[in-house]
Amino acid sequence: MKKIIWIMALFFLNLSFVQAEESAYLSNLWLTDYELSPTFDKYNNSYSVTIKPEDTSLKLNYTLEDPSATIEILGNDLISEEEQIVTLKITTATQEQNYNIYVTKEKSSLAAAVPSDYQDLSIEKKFNKPLTITLITIPCLIIIYIFKILLFKNKRTKSKSA
Repeated sequence: MKKIIWIMALFFLNLSFVQAEESAYLSNLWLTDYELSPTFDKYNNSYSVTIKPEDTSLKLNYTLEDPSATIEILGNDLISEEEQIVTLKITTATQEQNYNIYVTKEKSSLAAAVPSDYQDLSIEKKFNKPLTITLITIPCLIIIYIFKILLFKNKRTKSKSA
């Protein structure tokens, strides 16, 4: 009987020294207003989502598989570009795991009508004044000269016939 108690005591003492295995995985990840694509799988580290143009961050919800792990969220402060990556970095003492969410913004109806490089389409208001005057003056002088030739040619023909 003493041997059985002794074995049981050693067994329970050993259980207290067994440490849980560290995990740098999420056991769950979801967004409040949107759906991840594909659906969450802790072994998949790449997801995508399309958000409305007025949204500037994702409302992330997650569950750490290891409560002692730490999480750092990068790129979710101000989503302003059409495409951006939000990264969830999970770290334990010996492991690190990243989950990337590729965020694409929907184009608003106004944004769809305006090209993305609209700054290059602006009209320059500055013009070269002497060049403009020259381009107007030369055709006017040519027209005046043509009228002069036509008018004086008719007077010469009339005076020769008289």
